[in-house]
Amino acid sequence: MPKHAQIATIYINHVTRVKAPGSSSKETAMSTDDGIERDIVEYLGAHYGIEPGQITEESTLADLGVDSLGLLVAADIIENKYRISLDDERIASVRTLRDLKNLVAVKRAEKAFDSTTLVPNTGIGATS
Repeated sequence: MPKHAQIATIYINHVTRVKAPGSSSKETAMSTDDGIERDIVEYLGAHYGIEPGQITEESTLADLGVDSLGLLVAADIIENKYRISLDDERIASVRTLRDLKNLVAVKRAEKAFDSTTLVPNTGIGATS
């Protein structure tokens, strides 16, 4: 199975494991995405005075008044909250709220994938 497919599977399994009783994995994935979006919207509101109703997934950061420095600050906040690392090249490609949400979701899935493929306390890949 290609790595990207494995990452997607790990991410779906991860959000399914933490789902609320009676909720579907789709609902849980949506609430994970909603949490990421909520964090981004809160940041934009606090630092740029943007009302949540003004922001859609297709809103470009430029239209919202977020420059490259503002994006880097948002990325730093996200990295610290979700304990992920966003590389500058990928951050630079972010244009919309959806792009940023997707980048965070992918990095969280990669982190989950990496943590499931290592033998604990060794840093060595699992052999089974």
